[in-house]
Amino acid sequence: MACLPRYWKGPAVAVLPFNNLSGDRNQDFFADGLTENIITGLAAFRCMPVIGRHSSFTFRDTGLDLKAVANELGARYIVEGSVRRDQERVRINAQLVDASLDRNLWAQRFDSQVEDIFAVQDEITEKIVTHIIPEVRRAEVERSIRKRSGNFSYWTELNRGIWHLNQRDEQNIHEARTCFKRAVALDPLRAQGFTWLSVCEIFRFIRGWSESPTAALETALNLASKGAALDPTDADSHRQLSVCLTYRGRHSEAIEEARQSIALNPSNCEAHYALALATCFAGDLETSLAACGNCLLLNPTGLYTALVYSTTSLVHLMAREFHSAEKDARKAIRAGDRTPRVYHRLTLALAHAGDLQEAKEAFETAQNMMPGPTLEFLTATYPFADANDFDFIVAGLRKSGWTGC
Repeated sequence: MACLPRYWKGPAVAVLPFNNLSGDRNQDFFADGLTENIITGLAAFRCMPVIGRHSSFTFRDTGLDLKAVANELGARYIVEGSVRRDQERVRINAQLVDASLDRNLWAQRFDSQVEDIFAVQDEITEKIVTHIIPEVRRAEVERSIRKRSGNFSYWTELNRGIWHLNQRDEQNIHEARTCFKRAVALDPLRAQGFTWLSVCEIFRFIRGWSESPTAALETALNLASKGAALDPTDADSHRQLSVCLTYRGRHSEAIEEARQSIALNPSNCEAHYALALATCFAGDLETSLAACGNCLLLNPTGLYTALVYSTTSLVHLMAREFHSAEKDARKAIRAGDRTPRVYHRLTLALAHAGDLQEAKEAFETAQNMMPGPTLEFLTATYPFADANDFDFIVAGLRKSGWTGC
């Protein structure tokens, strides 16, 4: 008999009923509907408990301060806001508060034309949810880093690992692996520890930090498969499994897992990125570009911006759109991607466009970061379904001075 998925006992978030400031009580339905949508959207991420609607709505107009409300609900984070609507426009203010510290973490105002009121509601919900999740994660990571290293709770180890992972250098990836291994040891029935540990292995694979790329990829795939098996309803587990399957060259399975991740959580930009990666290597460039566009809409700033531009650079490259490929590679670099991979893509765009001098300079930059690469490494990290696409990559690198085998 299959075990039910385990939910971690992390800090909860509560969404209080948004205040209707329109002066028309008939507009309460819009404010309440928006609140319910945000609760549903946050719950889809499954990275923290979300207090249910019936509990949250009991605190409408109670006059209690947020710390008291948080204590009553057992929540650390409170989302609250207001709605003001006239015949043609709606203005929504939302904020996220860490009630335990009485600190405002995020606030934003959203303005929209009122045409299809339910479409507006869905649009604003998506924007609010995709802002709140990173802020809560950031706050929890900062909180766990402040704790003494001897406190090895699952939640703390997980968030400390995420902090190290986000530093992106080899030493911090090693520290992240250690944290995630401790998290798995603390609770081997929770999916997230295995999923994040798989992410570390993929980093070691992509960056050439493992002695055997094949072994690192196999480890990453096994960990991701374990996470997805432990919690089949966790979008992040399916997303990570998709990435691993992509690099194994199992393209149809990778696309299926990415679509499953999106179905479980349509607001998760990382799921859309997984679909972009899988379809790019499968040769479906149109779908890949569309998925990249969705990723940027959901998360226009931050880590995934650089990754997305690196991927769109590759998509344009395979479409023989060399100017666009160069442009997006440079965007990725400006957005913070300083990896050999993005400089290889810049190299390829320049080389195939005939700008061999700049191509050689870009390739030299990549070489200074990671000498090589070997043909084995290229084969593993460019798993195209069509062998001609891989040959195109190799030809561009050889034009730029690569002599590997």
